[in-house]
Amino acid sequence: MPGSPIQNPGFAYSQRCNPVSTVPTGSPLEICMPTEPTGRRPGRPRAGTPRLTGEDTAAEILDAAAELFTTEGFGSVTTRRLAEAAGIRQATMYHYFPNKKAILHRLLLATVEHSLDLARELLDGVTDGSALQATGMLRQLARQDAELLFSDTWNVASLYSTPEVNDRSFTEFHQLRAELRAAYTELGRRVLGADDPLLLEVPFHIVESVVTLRSTLTITPDDVGRLTDAVAEAAVSVLRR
Repeated sequence: MPGSPIQNPGFAYSQRCNPVSTVPTGSPLEICMPTEPTGRRPGRPRAGTPRLTGEDTAAEILDAAAELFTTEGFGSVTTRRLAEAAGIRQATMYHYFPNKKAILHRLLLATVEHSLDLARELLDGVTDGSALQATGMLRQLARQDAELLFSDTWNVASLYSTPEVNDRSFTEFHQLRAELRAAYTELGRRVLGADDPLLLEVPFHIVESVVTLRSTLTITPDDVGRLTDAVAEAAVSVLRR
């Protein structure tokens, strides 16, 4: 049905991964969730079966939260319900996250961190400042960003509009997202060769339209590659004169 999750086994809320700056076509995608560096933290015994085979408790909490927050709504999910879905006791969950907002914040950070890492790398790598070089960089950034958004099983970016995200506790997320947006604008300015504030906002919003597509259309893993290419090309083409 429209808006159903994309079952992509290559995408996981895992803390045992190294941040990547590029995502080759067809490669597994992984979101880093840094918490504790060594396995499970002390806590009460597990209440149920782990959701993610081989993953640690923090990753299981994040995976359960991603599903519940996107399907039932952030405000409707209690910490007890979340702990049950993660297969742990409620007290154990507080060893990892102090509250629901901290869990949501961690999930939202994961939607921008990898693309922002790439954006920083690309901007640092500008050599000749030519429109041709900037076009390639913008396409690369848009492609990775779109692929990450398409491949997130639960479409966590759809939670950007959750009212609670306006809370001060989400300041870091807003800062990183603003920096990513500014990187799109800077690369776009180099492609366009002019300063057109309204037009330069379009590539970023074209890529984030993936979130709406995910919410309204039925998209399978087989669709992700060609749709990602289409979004990346659209983000670049809109600046061509």
